[in-house]
Amino acid sequence: MLSGREQVLVEARRGGGWDHVRLTNTKRRAPVAQQMCTSSSPGVSDISPPAECVNRSSGTYEAKRKYHGSNLIDFEDLIGADMDPAALFTCARQYPAVPARARYTATTQPIGAIRQLPALSFSHIGIGMPVAGTWVTGKMNAEGSMDMRQRCAAGERLACARITWMAAAGPTADVLVLADCSKLRCTTRECELERKISYIPNRQNIWVPKNGRAAYGPYLFDRASWLGADAKLPSLHLRCYWGAYAGLGLSYRKTATLFHALSEQLARKHIYIKVDADAIVRPDNLLRFLDALHRTTVPNSAFYFGSTFGTFACTGIGDQCRAFTFNKGFRGMKTAIGGKKPKNRLRESAQWNALQREMLTPAGDRLANQTAVRYALGGVYGMSGTALARLIQSNCQHRVARLSCGGSACVRSVGIMGIHTHEDASVGLCMHLNGVRMVQCGCFHMMNFVDPSPARRSWSIPPRVDVGSANSVKAFFKDDRPDNSRAPQLCQHPIAVHPIKYVADYMRVWQGLATRDALHDDALHSWQQSVLASRAPQL
Repeated sequence: MLSGREQVLVEARRGGGWDHVRLTNTKRRAPVAQQMCTSSSPGVSDISPPAECVNRSSGTYEAKRKYHGSNLIDFEDLIGADMDPAALFTCARQYPAVPARARYTATTQPIGAIRQLPALSFSHIGIGMPVAGTWVTGKMNAEGSMDMRQRCAAGERLACARITWMAAAGPTADVLVLADCSKLRCTTRECELERKISYIPNRQNIWVPKNGRAAYGPYLFDRASWLGADAKLPSLHLRCYWGAYAGLGLSYRKTATLFHALSEQLARKHIYIKVDADAIVRPDNLLRFLDALHRTTVPNSAFYFGSTFGTFACTGIGDQCRAFTFNKGFRGMKTAIGGKKPKNRLRESAQWNALQREMLTPAGDRLANQTAVRYALGGVYGMSGTALARLIQSNCQHRVARLSCGGSACVRSVGIMGIHTHEDASVGLCMHLNGVRMVQCGCFHMMNFVDPSPARRSWSIPPRVDVGSANSVKAFFKDDRPDNSRAPQLCQHPIAVHPIKYVADYMRVWQGLATRDALHDDALHSWQQSVLASRAPQL
């Protein structure tokens, strides 16, 4: 019997996938109460099965990794399961030949009839966007006479998002905007009283929660008039973030608060996505990707998705992640200059191993030690509702941040902080600790710079390109060239691009991508028709 002081996560997932009940004691490991690893849903996969259900020696996806396991699943390895061909989408640069069945197999599963599932819509998706507090306040006396296009031209990123991808997503979408309020000034007595109840200024005169933890609450300040409700646009849920943002190294704090707010304010969504203000999302392509993922996985699957940092596994023949590594080293690793032994990375530390044993079952702990962790780059990434619930219930991001890991093995470009406190790595590590796999999709174009000047480090389309002309856009992206000579390597239907550091480039990139999508729509339709034709005898 577990004591009242112990936090217990009871997970029961039935009715279409792996039937299992797992009891996980977050204070110490608890035995698996019941495991039934029999697939009861034909034609779909559980991409984050419990470790007890993973057979690494029977030719599974995990066993095919050359050196060690990986927490990654390529999206291309999931497509091809029996589902509606009209819902098929791929993360490949070109639309490939689709196999008769999915290549990813957590275990052997029968392929049965097409799953008749309703398509996803933006009403099933909760979107979170962190912004600066000054972006949502009324800063100009004349702003009331300016529409959102004028505000976008004046440099308001949120206004640019509202008139582009948010407008394309439609009114059924919900967007939670988390604004930094710690430096904003109250203009009403109600705001002043509310803030004094729960918050206190620190030495830098920044208002932070009295309990010392980052928190969120209602937005009490003056709001820019152009952020008002619009029946044609997604619902905007504006909230305040209270907590000192201590630079890149502690960026996990605001991200953890954003996910917590999403789970409470936009409950019961199937998918949750974080979108930075300097990113552009192509809503139709996002829905195609998510719908294909929805139709090829068991109900209530735990997964998260995005584009990974780097192109090599971090564990195996060597450490290829350079500055952003926390994975284990490898046997025979050379000593540092001067004969000193290399310092332990985060996942080689005693603190990490203790936390991993607390959060995982014995079988999960063993599997985790053989698995390299890759994580999604910031900008745009997301997760299923089940994965978000695990992230919130485990309080994982704060627990990981408390781990100490110093020296050259852990400290890199985020100054004196270890990389595990950076928001991208923090989420990735916590997905690993909660037994959640990542679906890798290259169509989330993160840090893939179009501008030839490395000093700009931003997506842009030069003025010489007519963003409304299919031929001009096609020539700029070199879509008529083979993959090995086409630069940048852009998907035929990109899901997101990030970053767009200069607001002046925002509308041109959006218009260029819209023109390009229309150019490749025929290729997507032809691919779907060819898949349908190839399956005709089987139907």
